[in-house]
Amino acid sequence: MPAVKQGGGYTLTFSKKNKDVQAHLDELKKSDKVKITDYLCDAVRFYEQNKDNASNNNVDLSHLEQLIESKFSEISNMISKISNTTDKSSNDEDKLINNAKKVGGFGRK
Repeated sequence: MPAVKQGGGYTLTFSKKNKDVQAHLDELKKSDKVKITDYLCDAVRFYEQNKDNASNNNVDLSHLEQLIESKFSEISNMISKISNTTDKSSNDEDKLINNAKKVGGFGRK
C-alpha cells in the first residue's frame, strides 16, 4: 500500500501572556461543535485577509476631540440663542401687561 502523507501537524505551546487564548481553545474543544484545526485555520485566513485594513483604520484622537468640542460649541450657541429669545419674549410680555395696566386693561375703552 502506498503511504499517504497527510498535512503536517503543528504543536502549539502557549506563553503566559497567551494563556487566555489557550483557555478559549480549551473551552471550544469541550464543545463538539468546533474543530480546533479548522477554527485556527479560519482565524489565520481572516487575519491575513484583513491585516492591511486594520492598520489603515487608525483614528486620530486629537481630530476626534476637536470635532466633539466643535459640536458641543455649536449646541451651546444654539441653546444660548434659544435662551435669549425666550428671555426677550418674556420681557415683551411683561411690557405688554404693564402697558395694559396703565391704559386700563385690554379691551377697555
